[in-house]
Amino acid sequence: MHHLLLISCFIEALLFTYLINVAGPHATPAILLFTSLCIAIVFLRVQANGAVKSSISSQRPLAIRFARLFVFACLTVLLVFKNASIIEQHPVSINDPSHSDIIPTLLQQVAHLTKGENPYSPITFPNHPGYIISPTYPPFTWIPYTIAWAAGADFRWLAVLAYWIAALFLFIKSFRSEASFGSYAFNILAPSWALIIWCMVAFS
Repeated sequence: MHHLLLISCFIEALLFTYLINVAGPHATPAILLFTSLCIAIVFLRVQANGAVKSSISSQRPLAIRFARLFVFACLTVLLVFKNASIIEQHPVSINDPSHSDIIPTLLQQVAHLTKGENPYSPITFPNHPGYIISPTYPPFTWIPYTIAWAAGADFRWLAVLAYWIAALFLFIKSFRSEASFGSYAFNILAPSWALIIWCMVAFS
């Protein structure tokens, strides 16, 4: 089941990166549907079987445990620097929707909220007369960005942080798993699979 999950995730990552537009407009949705169903089936199977059994970490070879932690730490550092470079190369302005209006819209909604104004009032952009957006995002999709606003950070870092927390959770779960993997290399890399997929996307 672990292998099915990993393979499905890697296929989806490839379809959105290196193999984008390769499979065609008809095959791509079909492949994504199949891989998504595989991922859902894996998690439903785990849910049906109850909690995954865990083993005491001290029972594992010390080298394997340190290698897993080292790989996860290196991937974290690598991808933080890579994402910092991407964010720096593509600045986002609250008044410029020319590249995408998603983050400028979120910026204005959060700004309105912090000023005590209606966050769902129509949004205009001074540099783009006539470009008006009526926000439709549910509250939970944009209110968390008030954290980034208060910290003075780029909103995209919040998404990076959320993904890393999810990757850390999966790392901990996989780190404790008793699943038998075929080789030492795969045994070391498996807990960090979420960060490896993130790496594929970031460097594509």
